[in-house]
Formats: sequence, C-alpha cells, structure tokens
Amino acid sequence: SANSLALRGVLEACARDGMGRRRLVVSAVEHGSVLTTAKALAAQGRCLLTVLPVDADGAVRPADLARA
Repeated sequence: SANSLALRGVLEACARDGMGRRRLVVSAVEHGSVLTTAKALAAQGRCLLTVLPVDADGAVRPADLARA
C-alpha cells in the first residue's frame, strides 16, 4: 500500500543520508496499514517505534507527544 511504501521510503532515505536513530511515532488509531507496517519495521530492527495513546476524541495529547 501507499502507506507502507511511504514509511519504508522515509526510513531508507534516513539510513542512506546517515541520520542516526530512526524513529517512528504514530497514534494508536492510525490506519491498520500504518500500524502493521510500523510494527513490522520495528520488529525487523529498522526503527524504534512509539505508539501514542489518544483521548476520548481520538486526539494525541501534546504532552504525550513531547515525551515521545
């Protein structure tokens, strides 16, 4: 899917450009294709993954993002 290609492409570009730790931060309510790809990339050791909780309205709290 396009989401998978986008996530993989960003991580590959970061690796190619010599950026240090590659990290993905996503919300718990991302589309399934985003969460599945992000979890697979983390399991493969290609990134560090943080999944942020959302509030009752489905929004990420700024404080949670700042701590991520």
